[in-house]
Amino acid sequence: MTDQTGPAKISLVRTEDRAEGVRRAITLLRSNPVAGKAVTLKPNFNTADPAPGSTHNDTLRALVLMLQEMGATGITLAERSGPPDTGDVMEKKGIFPLAKALGIDIINLQELGPEGWVHLKPPDSHWTNGFHFARAYLEAESI
Repeated sequence: MTDQTGPAKISLVRTEDRAEGVRRAITLLRSNPVAGKAVTLKPNFNTADPAPGSTHNDTLRALVLMLQEMGATGITLAERSGPPDTGDVMEKKGIFPLAKALGIDIINLQELGPEGWVHLKPPDSHWTNGFHFARAYLEAESI
């Protein structure tokens, strides 16, 4: 994992078209941190309820297609819902067929054993005992 230097860039786009919004937001950043890298993508699947309860599938599809167009060498969706069962949420949202159609991998973080997690204890953290962090994110070339 590498540290990012400099201020974070953000973009804000208002549109009714999720796919166009994703494209415009990424274009506004004028950066391509994914070219030639494997990307681990973190959506938000709190529930299978419609957005904003979880990332909308149209947004996810547009983001994956844009990352592929930008030269990502592979994309892995890594997520854990809570408290609902992550697999159930993904199934109800239609994520498995979407991932297959887009050619991306899925990691259900809820199904990982201890080897899938790393205990971190950063200095000056309010988490006095540290916390467990998914290895999928820690070892990602780009998130």
